[in-house]
Amino acid sequence: MKSHTKELSLALSVLLVVSALPLSARAQTQTQDEIQAQIYAELEVFLQSSSEDALRAEAWRRVEASKQSDLSDVPTSASAVDAAVSEFESNLADETPGQRCVRAYTTACRQGYNADIAGAAAQATTVLAGCLALTTGANLIACAALALAVQQYLSLQARRRYQACLVIIPEVCDMPSCAVEGLP
Repeated sequence: MKSHTKELSLALSVLLVVSALPLSARAQTQTQDEIQAQIYAELEVFLQSSSEDALRAEAWRRVEASKQSDLSDVPTSASAVDAAVSEFESNLADETPGQRCVRAYTTACRQGYNADIAGAAAQATTVLAGCLALTTGANLIACAALALAVQQYLSLQARRRYQACLVIIPEVCDMPSCAVEGLP
């Protein structure tokens, strides 16, 4: 019974971390076209006061900054999960199957997220490379906006998958005592 109480504590810690992940309600409902239109408008304003070369550099900077930001958001949250797991482990002499399961799934969720973010950045980089070499003016803005929107949209999808992955840990790890009213 004491083991289930500790596992419940860990599961609740994981769920609290998941609910704290930064993902605004607006970002959850934005389509790729809406994201692209927003980025297009931003780049259009940027180009009015800068050169095409500066726009190219700005687009590259945004791809890298977005990737770094996305990767730094979740490991911070994952660190909180790791801290909860560590605290849970320190309270028990031997690791339980529930602990091993939670650790394995938390790690798998984080690795999947990191791979998704790297893939989003790679797709944006590929599109952007073609854009920047072949286009100018309004076409440059449209193509760069598409590349950046693809990355942002795929990053949002990755974050959703990561959150969904963490939320199912109690069920996957067969922790029936974690069925707390109001929690998934």
